[in-house]
Amino acid sequence: MPVPQPPTHDPQDETLVLTEHIYLFSRILLSNRQIFVQLMAASAPVLNQTEAVLYDSLLDKWWEKVTVVDSLSLNNTADLLLVRQRERIEAQKTDGTRHCNTSLYGSR
Repeated sequence: MPVPQPPTHDPQDETLVLTEHIYLFSRILLSNRQIFVQLMAASAPVLNQTEAVLYDSLLDKWWEKVTVVDSLSLNNTADLLLVRQRERIEAQKTDGTRHCNTSLYGSR
C-alpha cells in the first residue's frame, strides 16, 4: 500500500488565500465597521494575540498586497512604453527617416 504524501506547498495557493482573506475583511469592514471591530476583539483571545498585533498583522499583509499590485502595474506600464519605443524605432528604420523627437508620449 503506497504511503500518502503530504500536499505540496504552492506559493500561488497561499497568495490566493491571502488575497481572499483581505477581500473578506475589506467587505466586512465596508459593510459594518462595528462587526469588524467585534470580530477582531473576539479573535484576539482565541489566537493568543493582542488586538494591536492582529490589526498590525492584517495591515502589514494588506500593505504587502498593495505594494505588489503597484509594482506589477508599474512594470506593465514600463513594458508598454518600451514596446512603443521599439515600434517607433522599427518604423523609423523601415521608412528611412530619423526623427529628433524621442518622446515616448508625443508624436513625431
